[in-house]
Amino acid sequence: MGKLTSTQTNFINRVTIQTPESVELELTLAGIGNRAYALLIDYIVLGLILLVFIIAWGVLSSQLLDLLDYFFGINDLRLWLLAIYLFITFSIYVGYFVLFETLWQGQTPGKRYGK
Repeated sequence: MGKLTSTQTNFINRVTIQTPESVELELTLAGIGNRAYALLIDYIVLGLILLVFIIAWGVLSSQLLDLLDYFFGINDLRLWLLAIYLFITFSIYVGYFVLFETLWQGQTPGKRYGK
């Protein structure tokens, strides 16, 4: 395992990692402002995704309920649709960060744009 040292010069946090091959990697850490800006961008993108989903879900579920009530007389699906809606909304909220951190090498759109 490599050796990790941390230094702070001129209010810039830097981390130096020494690899087993004796190569030093110096990385600059993001400050609180950059992190807050990236999180703000992520929440705006996530909010837009959820807004599109909520509008689409509202239209599709109301049409489905009307269709099933008209043809089959089934009117008991409201709670099931609510449960499915809550599950999908939770999955989008949690999956947003997991998906981007996994596929974009640890970067969400906010981190990528906020550099």
